[in-house]
Amino acid sequence: SGRLTGRGAVVTISCANQPLPAYLTTQGLAREHFLTAEMRAEVMSHRAWTAFEIALDTEAAGFIDTRQTAKAVAMAMAPLAKNPSCVGLFNAGLGVARPAERVADSIAALMDDEVPIGLWIWAAPDSPVTDAVSMSTSGMRPFVGYEVECWNAPGTIVEVGERVNGVLRYLLINGPVINHGDTIGIDTGDKSTRCFHGVSNAQRAEEGIPALLLEFDNKGGVKPKADAPIGDAPGADDMRTMLSELRKGADATSTEALDALAAAIANPPSRDVIESDDNPVFKNLMKLIAHEQETGALPRPVPAPAQPKRQPLLNGRPLFGRKAATGFGRRGL
Repeated sequence: SGRLTGRGAVVTISCANQPLPAYLTTQGLAREHFLTAEMRAEVMSHRAWTAFEIALDTEAAGFIDTRQTAKAVAMAMAPLAKNPSCVGLFNAGLGVARPAERVADSIAALMDDEVPIGLWIWAAPDSPVTDAVSMSTSGMRPFVGYEVECWNAPGTIVEVGERVNGVLRYLLINGPVINHGDTIGIDTGDKSTRCFHGVSNAQRAEEGIPALLLEFDNKGGVKPKADAPIGDAPGADDMRTMLSELRKGADATSTEALDALAAAIANPPSRDVIESDDNPVFKNLMKLIAHEQETGALPRPVPAPAQPKRQPLLNGRPLFGRKAATGFGRRGL
């Protein structure tokens, strides 16, 4: 047994010649990802343990002292993790058990003067479904004051995991420097990850946990799926009937616009085109309407009578040249 002190922390080291309760180890292994049967059996075979108990008020200590304490404890763990008699690590704060080889791999981050993410942080795979990946961390809050989450992200769980891991690494190096609405990427021009501060959407024991919510674009080759072809979409028969009725009595220009409109609906473009000014459905529809208004097939809209100009008001009072602004946000922010 022993004690380490510094940066406001007291780390107590103790040993016991008995295994942890089996239910703790079993639950801890259930939370670790991609374990083989041999890995589980080896961790369950332990007969003694060495504990590192950290007493530190992370809010009072701040990021730097918390980060350096985590590095110091990892450094003290390193000789044990690489000892052949060590079979794994149980993090009581996270409730996760990890095999010794993974602990040793995580500790290697100390060579770059970084916090070993695998020792202190766990990410729950809330959804492993490709192009709808969701994950939420536990363990980041003591370092930066909030957890990190992403929901329904494009890509595979491995690709999304790497991007989340990059954000965690950035935060553990630089501290809580990401502001609401910031973008982050692998280089200066990369704005593929958008960050918003809010409240955790994950199922946690405590409600109202602050979280950094990440939104990823489709960098890396993942593209939004196009809508279903018209023949398979709900209401396809109604759409075909409508286009057929519009063709009755249509002149050549209207027929051409209707053909282009039907083709665009039947084979929709990607979502980024649909949301742009080049949306072929909208362009052909407006072309059809404009032409048929010119020929008299469609009535022209009657313009609304002009309204007298009024001095804009704010809270019932004239603005007198002051600029007023409004905006919108997202749920939970």
